[in-house]
Amino acid sequence: MPKNKASNKDKDFDTDRYCTPKPALAPVYRYWRRGITLDPCADTDGIVKARVRIDMRAKNGPRDGLKVSWWETCMAARNDANTVFYNPPYSDPGPWVEKAAIFTGGSSRCEAVGLMLPSYDTEWWADNVWPHAAALCFVTGRFKFLKRGIVDTAPRANSVYIMHASSDVRNESIRRFVASFGLVGQVITNRTGWGT
Repeated sequence: MPKNKASNKDKDFDTDRYCTPKPALAPVYRYWRRGITLDPCADTDGIVKARVRIDMRAKNGPRDGLKVSWWETCMAARNDANTVFYNPPYSDPGPWVEKAAIFTGGSSRCEAVGLMLPSYDTEWWADNVWPHAAALCFVTGRFKFLKRGIVDTAPRANSVYIMHASSDVRNESIRRFVASFGLVGQVITNRTGWGT
């Protein structure tokens, strides 16, 4: 392969390096006033404040946030909440959403919020968002994401926050999600069916 051409893998790596900007984190910090316990797909250029960051591009080699137990990582952080914020690689968000559904489905006092493209026409959305998510926020407008630590000049695409919560905190999580994320977009909830 010529040196001046990037492989598809390199292109995905480059396009996946857009980090969460401050305006996109504001509702997350409002939602979790005590902070984020885990960012399982952090980036060295990212600004997410979490007790534990699994940096996928660390100089000492990547750790895979999909392979570690989110529950055990949260418990080891000795935080009073099991809160996970993830802005997954946009080239393949499905496994991250599935991991959030599993994390909140079998544990107690667990919440996960993901920020991604609203890909409601995909199999991963049909399998892990519609049946398992507690609430969604379709963002009004577009965020300007960070590229190598600098705000990108052009907004990328529409975004959605997806919130999963374990059954023991689901109703309270939905109430807080509506209050926190309703300021940045249209929120729909899944208390007993979508839209209720």
